[in-house]
Amino acid sequence: LFTLGFFVAGRSAEYLLYFVEQGTVKGLLASILEGAYAILPQLAKLQVSNEIVFGLSEQSFERALWGSLYAAGYSGGLLAFAVLFFRKRDFN
Repeated sequence: LFTLGFFVAGRSAEYLLYFVEQGTVKGLLASILEGAYAILPQLAKLQVSNEIVFGLSEQSFERALWGSLYAAGYSGGLLAFAVLFFRKRDFN
């Protein structure tokens, strides 16, 4: 259930910034949404299906490469955060 929520949030993260840029949301809520946009994964960067369907193989390879680097960096950041968070926990 957590993974599904994380997936939906990552796929919808661009809409958070859209509402702030359009002026629909202002003030403190706009700052919160911008922070959430920065923290959530940008899963749209990993989607190369449009480039493949329309035959843009050079762009799809480059986008897949940068998407893979982004995913590795995001995963590494989450892992580093988890190590720091759970370092002082005693699970015995």
